Amino acid sequence: MSFLTQNDNSDFLPYINWGSQAVQWTKKEGEGKASFTPTTAIFDMEALKVGWIKMEQGQSPIKMLEHYKGTVPAMPDEKTTNQQGREVNAYQKGFSVNVLFGKDFGEDRLFEFSTSQKGSLEAVAGLLEAYEAGKDANQGKVPVVTFSGHTHKVMGKGSTNIPNLSITSWVDRPVELDVTPATVTSNDATPVANTASAVATGGSEF
Repeated sequence: MSFLTQNDNSDFLPYINWGSQAVQWTKKEGEGKASFTPTTAIFDMEALKVGWIKMEQGQSPIKMLEHYKGTVPAMPDEKTTNQQGREVNAYQKGFSVNVLFGKDFGEDRLFEFSTSQKGSLEAVAGLLEAYEAGKDANQGKVPVVTFSGHTHKVMGKGSTNIPNLSITSWVDRPVELDVTPATVTSNDATPVANTASAVATGGSEF
C-alpha cells in the first residue's frame, strides 16, 4: 500500500480533472472548463509529487507537495467543517503530475492533473506501481497511458468511481515535458522549471 492509497501550487499550467460523481474528464478551457474524452497521454511519473492539498470553495487549492521519492511532508494540523457539519482535517492526501496529450489534441496539450479525490488517488497509485515495475527496462523513456472508462468502488460508507488508467507503451521523452512553464509549490521560495534531459520523439504522436 502506497502513500496515495493509505486510509507546488501549479498555477501556470492548465488543468485536467476527473469528476468521480459526474463520471467525466474536464479540462481548463478559456476562463471555464469543458468535458472531453481522452484516449492516450504521456504521464510524467518520474516528476510525480505527493503530499497534502487544501481545497477551499472559490479559491485556488493550497498544496504541500514533494517528489514521490522524497520525504512526505507532515500533514498540517488544521481543521475545517465539511458539508455535513463535521470537523475534519483541512488538508487531504493529494498528488500532482504533468500530462502531455498527442499533437492532434490542440494548441494546449500539456496539463497538470492534481487532486485529493480518492478515486483519482487510487488510479495514479496504480500507475506509479506499474511505472516503478517497468522503468528500469525503459531507461530514458516515459509511459504512454491509456484511458479506458472507470470502475465503481465502495469505500467505507461511501463509494467512488476510479478512472481506469494503464501503461500501454513507452516512448522517448518529448522535449515538451521539460520546456514547461515554471511552477511553484507552497514551500518553494522561487519558481522552478523542470531541467531533466530531453530526447526528441521524431514521428511519434507526441
